[in-house]
Amino acid sequence: MYIIVTVLTTLALRAAAQGGCDPATNCPLPNCRCFLDSAVPGGLNVSDVPQLVVLTMDYALNEEYEPLYNQIFSVANPNGCEIRGTFFVQDKTSNLGLVKRYADGGFEIGINSIDGTIPATEGDMLNMMKTMGNNGLLYDAGCVTSQYDQQLNYKWPFTYDFPPTDNLCTTGTSPTKNFPGKWQILVADLTWQGNKCPSPAGCGNVTTKKDAFDFLYNNFATHYEGNREPYIIVLDPVWVKTDFKLEGTIQFVDYLRAAFNDVWIVTANQLLEWVQTPTKKADLNTFAPFQC
Repeated sequence: MYIIVTVLTTLALRAAAQGGCDPATNCPLPNCRCFLDSAVPGGLNVSDVPQLVVLTMDYALNEEYEPLYNQIFSVANPNGCEIRGTFFVQDKTSNLGLVKRYADGGFEIGINSIDGTIPATEGDMLNMMKTMGNNGLLYDAGCVTSQYDQQLNYKWPFTYDFPPTDNLCTTGTSPTKNFPGKWQILVADLTWQGNKCPSPAGCGNVTTKKDAFDFLYNNFATHYEGNREPYIIVLDPVWVKTDFKLEGTIQFVDYLRAAFNDVWIVTANQLLEWVQTPTKKADLNTFAPFQC
């Protein structure tokens, strides 16, 4: 009886600390994860966790940018499948035929606003989450955070079954109402020469190919050398249209795949599939969501 009472008390305290959310009782994987749960999904040891890198591309997708993005996605993951990323496509100036070709080629196509506008208020965020629910969408990846952007406090994706009470987003306000089963992939601020920025294009003083490589790699290292939370990079036309920045990005991606056998470059949806079904890195060559 003492053991049972102790266990129940521990669970109750843990749930209370997370606003009623407890991964062992009312918020288990695969469809729920507590915001304050800092453990690796599935309770895996960090030594068994792959480093997942997600390349997302914002705004327009058209013939001007096609050859630039194609240069980035030219290598393969450890299982031999070509790396893929997620496009959050705005309607304005995008070529929908090209968008379909990327989708047919294994890229994930997400939704941006018509002109790339970011939700600015909690009301806007709530409307977005309602739209996600009405259209069967699983996650949002538009919340950039300057609170959870350090090696000691990076966040794994979580659901809004038990929403956080504080605002997480640098731009706009994160929802405080619950949306069961809807996931948030937080985008941690990047750091370069003591400054923070939401995306590579937002950081100044990147003036050479080496700067671009070092910038992307240094932020990668804080994840890889920590608890292996996913590393999300938001690329946009402003960044990839600059020759030396594109070259540094290509070098970074090529280096990751050449130097590390436990780094996988995946789409945002593939990331969530891994979080929902945590799989040791030694078993990923046969992990169905990462197959070609």
